[in-house]
Amino acid sequence: ALALQSVRRALSAEQWQQLPFALRTAAGASGRGFNAVGLIDRMLANPIPVLLALKDTLALTPAQVTQIETISGDLQAKLTKQRAALGKKLDDMSGQDQARVFVELQPAIEATRQEISGAMLRVQKVLTAEQWQKVPARVRNPLQRGER
Repeated sequence: ALALQSVRRALSAEQWQQLPFALRTAAGASGRGFNAVGLIDRMLANPIPVLLALKDTLALTPAQVTQIETISGDLQAKLTKQRAALGKKLDDMSGQDQARVFVELQPAIEATRQEISGAMLRVQKVLTAEQWQKVPARVRNPLQRGER
């Protein structure tokens, strides 16, 4: 854990965000309790790569794949930038302080989650109605928790 913390200090926020989630979570879990950065990562995850992984099942055309990849890339750039900005506000905080600041960050988190919803609406317009219905509900509606 100490080595990972040293790596985190050596990397820029953008580089850190490019590391696998499990690695970043392991680095932040050393006795902190509440891990707001990990929670933000999960809340601001791009669902479109999951949809693209189903391209054969959905019978996506090459043109559809290209359009969806563009939407995904644009969304990912926004999410990476916002996660880095939010994560920077939580750097070197105790779990208790992270929990307090996390509550204050909710408007920014919600605004970014609306970017995800907007991207999914753009993807829906690229797909046929039949293709959209084949997309798993958790991918179609990634922001709805606990509903199936």
